[in-house]
Amino acid sequence: MNSKLKRFISQYPPHAIEESDIADLAVFDKLIFAEDSFDEQFWRNDILNNPKGTEIIRVNKGPEGIAACVQGVIKTSKDTSQYGEVGSIAIAKEYRGMGLGTYMFDRCIERLLRQHVSYVVMQTHIKNSPMQYMAKQKGFVISRTLTNYYKSGIRDAYEMVLIPAAKPVGS
Repeated sequence: MNSKLKRFISQYPPHAIEESDIADLAVFDKLIFAEDSFDEQFWRNDILNNPKGTEIIRVNKGPEGIAACVQGVIKTSKDTSQYGEVGSIAIAKEYRGMGLGTYMFDRCIERLLRQHVSYVVMQTHIKNSPMQYMAKQKGFVISRTLTNYYKSGIRDAYEMVLIPAAKPVGS
């Protein structure tokens, strides 16, 4: 962790999302993702009911008061096994470039894996090469292309999957 990020994190530590964060998170999401953003009702239903990997970093600056957010949830697949999903990672423009996205992504993956999920899945815009690169560095692989994935309906995404390494018996 670089010194700039270390100072920032010590001043504004990440915390699990709380009820009081929901309205601000919806505003922040709209600023970052525009027409593909989630509304307040989504955050309230999807996250508060399943907050295993979702964290935000609040700052005392700007109308939204949030510098970064990563959404990680535990879901159940058709075969009833549990898996983790990184649903969103967003960093406000003024906080990009210091490693905050990588830091938040790493924390989310670690929190999901501690829940003993079978795998972790995420979706990323087909042209978002920085996110794809970061995910591949963590072991994610592209599993398929999702046509017209986003709400705006005109953009494709890659689904990327991380399958945790098996632990030796007895460890």
